Amino acid sequence: MSDTVFKEPIPKPEPLKSPANQAVPSGIGGWLIFVAIGACLMPLLFLYQTANASEPLERAILGAFLIFSLVILYAFFAKRRYFPKFMIAMHALFTLALLLGSLAEPTQENIRDLTQAAVSSAIWIPYLLNSKRVKATFASAAAGQASTPPFAGFKTARLAWWAAAAGTAINIATAVYTLVIDPSQGSFVVGTGLFSVAMLSLGLAVRRGDRLAAWSLFAVWAVNVCWGLYFNHLSFIAQLPLLIPSLIAADNLPSRPEESRMVWATLLYELAFAQALLTAFIVVAATIGGPEVVGQDLSSRVSYGNLTDVALLAALGFGALRRKRWAGWSLVIYQAGNSIFKLFADPSANMMIPLGMTLMYAMGAYHLARLHNTAHPAAPACL
Repeated sequence: MSDTVFKEPIPKPEPLKSPANQAVPSGIGGWLIFVAIGACLMPLLFLYQTANASEPLERAILGAFLIFSLVILYAFFAKRRYFPKFMIAMHALFTLALLLGSLAEPTQENIRDLTQAAVSSAIWIPYLLNSKRVKATFASAAAGQASTPPFAGFKTARLAWWAAAAGTAINIATAVYTLVIDPSQGSFVVGTGLFSVAMLSLGLAVRRGDRLAAWSLFAVWAVNVCWGLYFNHLSFIAQLPLLIPSLIAADNLPSRPEESRMVWATLLYELAFAQALLTAFIVVAATIGGPEVVGQDLSSRVSYGNLTDVALLAALGFGALRRKRWAGWSLVIYQAGNSIFKLFADPSANMMIPLGMTLMYAMGAYHLARLHNTAHPAAPACL
């Protein structure tokens, strides 16, 4: 019988972990914590600078940066894939703005601010471009993974609608107060009325679940705030909380092209009817009340002849209600002609609202035409 030698098995060495097998860090940690602190402090910094700015253009630009910083803050905590690009754009644009300001006024303070911004950009832009943690945290949607909206299940569209309604009420109250204090501000009241009509129409479209209307409402809010800051109305900063619901709704609502066409076709005739009612009210107030009610400037430019505008808007609105393409494009031509006439009559007039109304009519007419190209829907039976 031969002797048997028993040997213990030699354990196999564990394979070395290659960099590809190692887990990629994700989530808010590491150097990304400093980015989070910066994203939280940016709105406060721009709010302070906007409130203390003395030049109209400077206030408006800082107001735009303030709104952009709120978008970045939302994108960070919602972990949206566009956050790194927006943060990089913020660093680049702010540094460029400071560079232009330093070239215009090469003061010691401006040069110091430019140096700080340039150093900050030189540090954080390469980090945002190359960091594995940043890519793993914010690029899930780009990698094909399902991206759940941060406010899924929440009634963001209804919240945006109520914010638009509240903004409309604030604008109307401001216009009435301004007219009582200074009757010569009739043109301002008219512009505020048109702006309120546009805002309320977009709010209704958002409530119907249209994503494009939500982005449009957000843009209207942003332009309104910057416009108010340009004319030294610092109270417009108080409207920033009303801007946030439209941003959340725009980011969370799904994209539905077919339903969007129907929503914008509906918005087209709603806007025409609302503008007709507002025009009729202004004509009656100007002709009956006179300069004591609407001011000398507006009273001299409005008469019963403007009721033809009311009739034309009502007729074209009814045509848009019946889904007639010619009515939609006629509304665009009418509003564009009205804007050109206002510009020639008063070159110093504020053209933001008339051009904005023209753009809204154009979007409605475009979607109405697309609606005809894809289907032939039955027109509503009644108003």
